[in-house]
Amino acid sequence: FLLNNFSVCVTVGVNGDQIHQPPLINSPEGDKAVLTCSHDITSYGSMFWYIQHPDQAPELLISEFGESEPGRRIKMDVNRTERLTNLSISDSRTEDTAVYYCAVRPTVAENMCQMVQNLIYSFSDCQ
Repeated sequence: FLLNNFSVCVTVGVNGDQIHQPPLINSPEGDKAVLTCSHDITSYGSMFWYIQHPDQAPELLISEFGESEPGRRIKMDVNRTERLTNLSISDSRTEDTAVYYCAVRPTVAENMCQMVQNLIYSFSDCQ
């Protein structure tokens, strides 16, 4: 039985802004996994998800205003009113093992992008 584990690391953003998510998500290989990120930044421009594979730099995975390719396993849903985003990974696979980051871009009043470590997704053999 193979199980994908999503461990969570909560990080405080710039100026004390908070990012919130659940402590642990378990997803068997082949199942759908949903990673959630919410924040308390009242004025923001957009949200992003980054992925970091072992020994590599983080890279943009998907953005709020980017187009999702038909049939893509990874999708992003955003609820701007509640200030949260869900990253859905359908048919989870070994190559999905990585650290996932949620990033929030504040409005032009604050011109830096706040990236926080959100979820560490790891693949393990639980036999």
